[in-house]
Amino acid sequence: MRKIKVLLSVILLFVNFLLFSCTPIPQNIEPISEEGTVLGTLCSVKIYDKRDTSILDLCFSKLVELENTLSINKTGTLIDEVNANSGIKPVKVSKEIIDLVEYTFKYSDLSGGLFDISIGTLVKKWHIGFDDERVPSPEEIEEAKSTINYKDIIINKDDSTIFLKDKGMMLDFGSIAKGYAADCLNTILTENGVKSAIIDLGGNLFMKGKKVDGSQWIVGIQDPDETRGDYIGTVKADNKSFVTSGIYEKYFIQDGVYYHHLLNPFTGYPENNDILSVSVISDISLEGECLTKTLYFLGKDKGLEYVESRKDIQAIYILKNYNVYISSGLKNNFILTNSKYTLKN
Repeated sequence: MRKIKVLLSVILLFVNFLLFSCTPIPQNIEPISEEGTVLGTLCSVKIYDKRDTSILDLCFSKLVELENTLSINKTGTLIDEVNANSGIKPVKVSKEIIDLVEYTFKYSDLSGGLFDISIGTLVKKWHIGFDDERVPSPEEIEEAKSTINYKDIIINKDDSTIFLKDKGMMLDFGSIAKGYAADCLNTILTENGVKSAIIDLGGNLFMKGKKVDGSQWIVGIQDPDETRGDYIGTVKADNKSFVTSGIYEKYFIQDGVYYHHLLNPFTGYPENNDILSVSVISDISLEGECLTKTLYFLGKDKGLEYVESRKDIQAIYILKNYNVYISSGLKNNFILTNSKYTLKN
């Protein structure tokens, strides 16, 4: 059995336009919007202060471009070529891709290698979320583990190439693609004068600017135990990214054992800890993507310690015992709305 849930959803309160709002505005103002399945998920863009649909076309053209560059589930992509030449030769890529790969190294270091985009071979063995998902044999897992090491991703900026040092090594951008894409779309919107919009890439949200009435958006944090649209609480924000990673996003059950998609590259198996989900609120969606995985693997105590060392990010941990922990910057913002959960700090 497989269940794939959207992590974060905007709470609609007023027709199809308003999110939770403190100030009513005319009902006849509705966004222009477009949605479609790209990057393996349902993506949508809603623009509230412009009526130019060509901006939406630019956004979706960029999503398709990124899918054709970053996906390892499509043949002929640039990353497919990089992976196919692992242990053989460097592959020429754009500066954009080099910068993206380099960006992830910070979080690989921070997590002690638990967050690692060279996990592709292991991900392919499990293939969680696809029709052929399965538990690999111990031999397959050991073989896949031997190919994972972000320090063996060799970047040559002068030649603009990436070389995967070991044969069989594979990059997998599945853990960061939506975050990077959200930032790219945010740039497109800014360049086209958009100041109020919602980017929703399969629940990875970027709330651009404020609502057109000047008030903040309110975003619901998904209840891990329920379907889309059920929340544990809400947060007010403007011009922020919301990203969640949780063990309920993609999983399957085999012989009574629950296997989720957050794989530990050192054990080769799904990480087994006390966390249902981690949500990160940040200025940069790519950072939110990297951090949700990093904070999940670090655990609540170390994860929140890191968040508290930063002023520009906030985090929400939901544990399996239904306790909720938030970073101090959310104490006057996060509102718990679900009595099943207990806010502990």
